[in-house]
Amino acid sequence: MISNLAVVGIYYFKDIERLFASIDYQMEHDIQQGNEFYLAAALQHLIDDGAFLTHLPVAVWEDCGKPEALLSTNRFLLKQRVGSPEIPGSVVIPPVVVDPTARIRNSVIGPYASVGAGVTINNSIVTDSIVDEGAQIETMLLRDSIVGRQALVRGDFMRLNVGDSSDIVLAANGDSQGNSRG
Repeated sequence: MISNLAVVGIYYFKDIERLFASIDYQMEHDIQQGNEFYLAAALQHLIDDGAFLTHLPVAVWEDCGKPEALLSTNRFLLKQRVGSPEIPGSVVIPPVVVDPTARIRNSVIGPYASVGAGVTINNSIVTDSIVDEGAQIETMLLRDSIVGRQALVRGDFMRLNVGDSSDIVLAANGDSQGNSRG
């Protein structure tokens, strides 16, 4: 059958044990493609065994397959939130989500920042970023960034004296250029 529907990877099973039995069957009978077991084969076995599967419409689908898409999805989800946490000694610019176990000191969080459980952020600015569980951020300016679990990101803010009519370009790779217009 030809369809304009897509599988978005969200499933709901009333009888999860039946799905597990189908997966067990698939593995016991070595039903694989390219040395991999696929959920689609287990679902097909359920259908062949008389299970009825249906679909539901999805109002919004946001991709998370690339860093830019994940950050875009994060922005979309954060826009749906109401309220933001208060963090004494720091500034919060909504929308943000900060796990209650995160420790944030002397920092600016947001907009569009998601901060996971057990994260430590000190003396930093974190905007349009996702900081995952247990990560540590020290003296950084993070924008459009994804920091994984238990990662440590530490740096220094820069002190710069710029003369009149100068152009300074600081590149992310550490190269810098400077010239005077006069």
